[in-house]
Amino acid sequence: MKRVSFFVHDLRNNPIVRAVPLAQALAADFEVEILGFLHGDADTGVYAPYRDLFAYRTIHCSLDVTSVAAAAPRLARMATGDVIYACKPLVTSLGPALLASGFGRRKPLLLDAEDDEWVPMGKTWPEFIRRDVVKGWRHASAWKYTRALHPFVRCARAVTVSPGCAAPASLERTPVRQLGEQREYISSRCPSEDDPSSDGM
Repeated sequence: MKRVSFFVHDLRNNPIVRAVPLAQALAADFEVEILGFLHGDADTGVYAPYRDLFAYRTIHCSLDVTSVAAAAPRLARMATGDVIYACKPLVTSLGPALLASGFGRRKPLLLDAEDDEWVPMGKTWPEFIRRDVVKGWRHASAWKYTRALHPFVRCARAVTVSPGCAAPASLERTPVRQLGEQREYISSRCPSEDDPSSDGM
């Protein structure tokens, strides 16, 4: 059975809540593994309500951008999936997913965009400069790093959004699929090993 590797932002907290329904929807047809950083103390584990649902591959890492950048290649190498699925277009999730997929060239890369991560914290120009540009240089999920990563979204074959929702404006040039369509797409990219006409990816 083919495998899908999900990269999730901060597995110790609630971003896993969005990823699990996606993973469960695909688990009937594919093996699923979930990878991500645990940002916190060394004894921090996967978010408790979801801890026993899937096989998790994790690395403890602070949210310091240099720490994340140093650990991302190691997390990427832990992925064993035939398809790579990033949950949120963030440095902590899309970053290692890009590496694991060879920037979408070696393996199909998909992206789930629950929120528009381009929306800055500052609501006025002075607030924007202070909160989004000047502050947060060490924080890997700061707006400035998310924005810098955005050109690489084009490496994704498609993006999924919540049912009934349009893609965030920042992803408007990326093909949008609902989950059912994404499952069919993954199936077309990962034909059954029992299919004699299949020659792999």
